[in-house]
Parts: sequence; C-alpha cells; structure tokens
Amino acid sequence: GLLPGRVMSLGFGVGLVVTCYGVTSRIYQNKAAGLFAAFLTATSRAFFYSAHMARPDTIVTALGFAALGLALRGQTEDDARWHFAAGLTLGLAFEVHPNAVIYGPVILALYAMREGRRFIVARALWQFGGGVVLGLLVYVGMHVLPYPQTYFAVSELLLGPAHMPTLLTFDWTLIGAGLIRPMLGLLVTSPTHLILSLAAFLIGARHPSRASQTALVILLSTFLSYSLLIQNQATYYDIQLLPCLSIVAAGLLVSIQSQPSFERR
Repeated sequence: GLLPGRVMSLGFGVGLVVTCYGVTSRIYQNKAAGLFAAFLTATSRAFFYSAHMARPDTIVTALGFAALGLALRGQTEDDARWHFAAGLTLGLAFEVHPNAVIYGPVILALYAMREGRRFIVARALWQFGGGVVLGLLVYVGMHVLPYPQTYFAVSELLLGPAHMPTLLTFDWTLIGAGLIRPMLGLLVTSPTHLILSLAAFLIGARHPSRASQTALVILLSTFLSYSLLIQNQATYYDIQLLPCLSIVAAGLLVSIQSQPSFERR
C-alpha cells in the first residue's frame, strides 16, 4: 500500500526540518534563528501537503538542503571532506528525483560568492564536483548500464517535451510563466512566509550583513534555478522552495534580537 511511502516521506520531512535548523543556525550563527526557520518550515501548508504524500519531493528537498548544509560546513571549516560529501549527497539525490538538479546552481552560487574571481579554480568547487560525479555514476550504474535501450525508451516516454528544462525550450512565454508561477503558487499556499521574507529582506537591505547576503543568495538562486529548470511546476513541488523562504525569514528574528531595546531586556 501507500503506507511505507508515506512513512518514508514523513521521516525525511522530519529530517528536512532538522536540516533547515542546522543550515539556518550556521548561516546566522544563531540557534534561535535556526529554531524559527525550522518552525516556519514544519508548520507550512507545503510541508504538511508533501510530507504526507507517498512522493519523493520531501526526500529530494531534505537531501538537497543537506548538501547545502555540508557545503556551508566545508566553507566554515575549510575541510575537503564536507565539500565532497555535499557533492555526493546531491548526486545521490538525483537518483531519487531529477528535480534535485535545482540545488546544484545554489551551491555553485555560494562558492562563487565566497571565492569571487577564483571560483572556477577553487579547490572546494572541484571537491564538490568530484562528489557529484561519484553520485551520478551510482545512478548510471543502477539505472542506465543494465539496460540502456530500455532506460532511454522509458525516459522519453515518461518525460517528453513537457519535462524539458524551461530554459532549453527557448520559448519566452514559457520562461516568463516559469518565473512568475512559483511566486503565485507560494502566495496562495505560504503567504506568511513571503511576507516575513520580504520584511527580512527590506531590513537586511538597510543593514546588510554576510549572513543576510548568504540567505538572499540561497533564496534567489533557488528560485531562478527552479524557474528555469523545472517546467512542470506542480503544487507538490512547492516544498522544494519553501525552506529558502524560512531561512530568509529567520533573518527578521536576528534583526529584532540585535535591536538595542531588545538587548537591554
């Protein structure tokens, strides 16, 4: 029946909440911000919707943000193992669902933000890339090599033009719709997250910090990656975007805590 799939989805949903706490705490160096982001994610409509379905969306999101957290840890500790683990986690997430590809550009954006002009020759980037390649080789070994003709025939049947990356359609109408649709969908399902994120963004713009800039890069790169790579933007995919809003919204709590009136209490 559907019970095992739902249990697995719910289990990875809990893992996503924990990962959201860890990533946010590391970005802001603030455990309260991490708890706030985890709370926002766990109480969202998108989370309840996806975590109770026998679908891989919550699993992919949990693995994608785990890869993001590992990359951030690698940057903090300057340890090659975490960069490689981030790439491997992302590569294995692709085995669960191809939508995992949206988190690749997000992690690349973080490396570019940190390394600047040295981005393309940075060791961290190549360590991450090595992990991705290994993860994809696992995918190829499990799904492609045993029966290559069957794999490509089934892929063409199941995917087809409707699942081609939006950007590669070269259709400006589809690309424009892909950029607008996620915002409209989250406006319906998660208006509180959008409002809190906007407030945090406006406050962060007045008093920018490395943490707020990192959170904003994660949010913008995830939305752009999702919009330009995923043509079939169904409602159950909203969970793949939601934690980014929670991370940015957590900056609002950090801003409030930094106010002199709050610190005197």
